[in-house]
Amino acid sequence: MTTKPLLSVCSIILYSQVCFSQSSNNSLSNWFDATIGKENLSISNGFIANEQYITNNSNLYFKDSKFSLGSVSYEDQFYADLYINYDSYNDELLLKPNGTEDLKSIIVKKEYTSSFTFLGRNFVNLTYNKKTSENFLNGYFEEKIFDKNLILYTKYAKTRSEKIDKNQLISEFSSFNQFVILHDGKYFKYSQSAIEQLFPDLKNQIKSFYSENSIIQKSDEKSFVEMLLERINSLSK
Repeated sequence: MTTKPLLSVCSIILYSQVCFSQSSNNSLSNWFDATIGKENLSISNGFIANEQYITNNSNLYFKDSKFSLGSVSYEDQFYADLYINYDSYNDELLLKPNGTEDLKSIIVKKEYTSSFTFLGRNFVNLTYNKKTSENFLNGYFEEKIFDKNLILYTKYAKTRSEKIDKNQLISEFSSFNQFVILHDGKYFKYSQSAIEQLFPDLKNQIKSFYSENSIIQKSDEKSFVEMLLERINSLSK
């Protein structure tokens, strides 16, 4: 009888096909994008971005004007190896379909974008497929997961001011952050009082943390909030 050896061979072939399929998903996606051209993909169907501001030592981007390789989830499709940048002043994801040689960039339609990865950070669109009247949930936020029931969302925002310098209108961009916490399936705008209300059993420990880390809170609020939630998460277990 050859039943057992035959089954073993078939099992090996099937297992190999599954492994190959899983490992080649991204490669297949990249091949498909390259074949039809990224400029012809639906993700490239956006408006030309207006980035024409004269500035000195500031800019409207999350970091700088350089476009870097990232990935985007758009219309429930995953696109890898795209040259993207994040305009944190206008809260817009920008794309250069043909790479850095493109002179202009395209604004990726936010209503179809659920998330993107940029500079090693994961950003999510909190208003994707959701109807909410809460203004503090609008647009793109960096996501940091501490626990399935405790997630921090950071909004990187900027304001713009103008001044006249040598007969030129100069724009100055200033950064500020906003924080949203997802706890037990509900979103809350960050504040000390909100944290204390969310975790009443840890109220004394929270007050002590604020008192002991006031310098960090003033100099680097994002790091402070992350440290706070890390401490709360460890105390809650």
